[in-house]
Amino acid sequence: MFCPKCGAQLVPGARFCPKCGQEAGAPEQAAETAGPQIYTVTFIREKQWFAINPAVKILVDERDEYRIDSGETIRVPMAAGVHGVTFKCGIRNKVIQLEVRSDLCLNLKWNRLTGSLVVK
Repeated sequence: MFCPKCGAQLVPGARFCPKCGQEAGAPEQAAETAGPQIYTVTFIREKQWFAINPAVKILVDERDEYRIDSGETIRVPMAAGVHGVTFKCGIRNKVIQLEVRSDLCLNLKWNRLTGSLVVK
């Protein structure tokens, strides 16, 4: 089970996320509300060494915001369907349309020549 806010992995039975403090919700509640299929999108940011290496902000559907530092991995629960995902870092922005039909893994890194963020 993962935190609905930051995507951190939760200990089974945990009521609150150890990373952000968000209430995890009871498993019984999730079973009662039959909604869209939820998948896990894993963002892996490659560890790179730069003089300035700020965190990348990830905005999903212009409402859910996450932050990923160099060398970190975060897991974000997403409903099946197409989502607009924006990556922001300083003056650099990258927007992609992400179709979620299963668990996904996206790798992030900076292109050393162009300075742009590469998402694979």
